[in-house]
Parts: sequence; C-alpha cells; structure tokens
Amino acid sequence: MKFPKFTIFKDSAGEFRFNLFAVNGRNILRSSEGYTSKQGCKHGIESTIFNASLQERFRPATSKSDQYYFTLHAKNGEGLGISEMYNSTAARANGMEAVMRDAPDASVEDLTLNDSGAEEGGKPMDQDDSGALITIRTPTIFAGKPIKEFDGSSFDLNSAIKVFTESYEPEEPIVNLLDKLVNLPDADKIDTIVIGAWGEAYEKSADFILDKLIELKDGLKSLKHLFVGDMTYEESEISWIIQGNYTNFWQHFPQLETFGVKGGGSLTFGKVELPKLKHIVIETGGLGKEIIEDLNRSDLPDLEYLEIWLGTDEYGCTIDISHLRPILDCKFPKLKYLGLKNYYQADEMAQALQGAPTLQGIKTLDVSMGTMTDVGAKALYENEALLKLEHINGRYHFISNEWMQKLADKFSAQNINLADQGPVDEDYTYVEIGE
Repeated sequence: MKFPKFTIFKDSAGEFRFNLFAVNGRNILRSSEGYTSKQGCKHGIESTIFNASLQERFRPATSKSDQYYFTLHAKNGEGLGISEMYNSTAARANGMEAVMRDAPDASVEDLTLNDSGAEEGGKPMDQDDSGALITIRTPTIFAGKPIKEFDGSSFDLNSAIKVFTESYEPEEPIVNLLDKLVNLPDADKIDTIVIGAWGEAYEKSADFILDKLIELKDGLKSLKHLFVGDMTYEESEISWIIQGNYTNFWQHFPQLETFGVKGGGSLTFGKVELPKLKHIVIETGGLGKEIIEDLNRSDLPDLEYLEIWLGTDEYGCTIDISHLRPILDCKFPKLKYLGLKNYYQADEMAQALQGAPTLQGIKTLDVSMGTMTDVGAKALYENEALLKLEHINGRYHFISNEWMQKLADKFSAQNINLADQGPVDEDYTYVEIGE
C-alpha cells in the first residue's frame, strides 16, 4: 500500500495502536494510547483525521532531554497522537504541517489481520485484486475521490468536497458555507459533495441542509455523488444523528449516481426514482424497516452497489428477514456488490442466503460487522452459490476457530475476510456499531 497511510498494529500488551506515515514513508505520528478493541483504534484514526485539519489541536512540547515534539488532541483535550522527536523547532513545525497535509489523504492498512485467521499479506477488505476500491466510502475516500474539507474560499474539483461546521459553537453556519461554495467559479462543475457535521447533529435534523441544496440546485447541476452525515463519534454518535426526509429531494437531483447517509434517526426516503443511481450507502446503528420497504418499491434500474448497515434492535432496527427478501430475490438485477452489514440477526440472514437469486449476479457479498456465529458460518459453508463470487467479507464475527478454518479453506478463491473475531464462548453477541 502506498504512502501516506495509517497502519493498525498490536503492541506487546496486546492493545491496538496506529502509526501515521507521511508521503515520504516517514513515521510522523503514533497513537497516544493503546485501544482494547480494533474499532476503538479505528475511531482514533477517524478522530485524528478530523482534528489534524485544525491548527489549534496541535500542542508543541519539549522533552526532558531538550528535544522538540508535538501532540495532537481532540476538542475535549483527549490525546490522540504524539510525534517523533526533532532537533529544532523548525523541524517540529514541518512535522505538524506534514500531519495536517497527509492525514486526510492517508489510507489505512491493517497489520493485525492474521491475528484473527486471515492470510498474512492479504489485501485490505476495501480493495479487489487489482487494488481498485470495492467499497464506495472509507474515512478518506468517497466515490473514488479523496475527501477534502472546504475552507470557505476554494475547492479542488478532483476531490470529494466536504462541507461541515464544528459540533460545538460553529464559527459559521453550514448553509452559509454552501452558499459560498456555489458562488465560487466553476462550482457548476462540482460532481462530488460530502456533508459533514451541521453543528449539533444530535439536536437538529438535516432537513434544513436538504432545503438549502434544493435551493442551490441550479448552481450544482453537475452533482452526481452526495453523502450526508460524514462525522466522527466525537461530533455525534451514529445513532444520535438526526437525519432528514428525502421524499421531496430526489426529484431535484435526477442525475445522482451515488448517494449515502450516516445515521438512521428520523431518516425517511419515500419512493426513490433515480434512473442513473448506481451506488447506495446507508450507515446506521439501527435502521427502521420503512427504509427497506421504500427501497423495495423504488425504481432503481441501474443500481450496482447496495451497502446497508442494518444495526441492532437496541438502537432502532426493526428489520427482519422478510423485509430483505425482495433484495435477496434479485430486486436489483444489475447489483454487483451487496452489503447487508452490522446486523444483529446475521445468522438468520446467512441462512436466508441459501438459494437467493441475487447471488447469481453479484460479485461481492459483504456480511461484515454483525453477530454471525457458527450457525451462520455453517449456512455459508453449505451455500455452493457463494463459490461463484469474487469476494466475501465476513470481518467482525463470533465464529469459532474450527468454523473459521472451514470457511477459509472452502472460500480461499473468494479471499474471504474473517478478521476481528469476537469472543466465541459468551452467550451475548453484539454488532460492531450500535450507539
């Protein structure tokens, strides 16, 4: 994997940590603490990416041996990262600039995969054999473009332009930033926008942002890829995000090819009629059945990529297998990637995949982040149709070592990802992302 990049590794105490390597391959930042879970470490990386863009989050310091270094902190003062040692304050300043420059564009390489049984040297779960992305969104990429924050005065057409405000006491309302963006030269050529935090997203819905985008639609006539709700857990936990009502939104942007949201609170789709839409991403800790019902009655003839974080009933999931049946029965015949992720009924879903017509057309099946046990593993093992796939992602699960080995042997050609094994000797299982 090329630089810049974050790497996730385990220290001698068995805790997860990360390093940030600059574009020149130099280690410029390491995590301030160890994390007991890999997900916590990933949250730390997300927070580092966010806070690295803010000069005030860096603190210069001097060691007892009179060497210079700096630390990076979250808004609440929590330490995120610590730099290498420098011989001068000028070199330290260059180090801070490197973190600010490289963190937003850095990929993430997980060096712990074989700790959970995956083949050493295996490719990251978001890439295929050629290195091309098989997921639409990562912390640093959306729709194939690097995410870059809008500074209020300029933008890069080759990036996914992120517009957001601080969660606490924002300096400028997000709608004002959208106005500024659309009034800049070449704004009518922007094709990819990411909406981040809109102030206190756990208290105010996204409806006013949708209204603003509709108001500005004539200046956004090239918009094809849109994500709403890109924020870290510090800005708002996923299940606290108050989303919006998109029922009246679709008709104003018929050219959309990619659409994604984070957060299922107050989320409403209505019937979606977008003939050019190819990619849908819905990330939640608990999704209501109404969204699946809306998708099942929508007109999406070109849909190729469907990623849904279904979540848990503890945070609002009301979806059972019957609601997913139309999707499994090939409701979307052009589908190549199907992600039914983060589901608290992962075993039942694995069983429902037996004989599912959609398996005849897709290339990638993603059932990661859920509560799959040996029951679900057995259902996957007995499903011969899965041998026709190019990739299976089962990362994060509660499958025993015995069944992990069986799956790894049978689906080696599919490069099945079985990293992040949870405790298999406990009665309670839980999705990766709930609150």
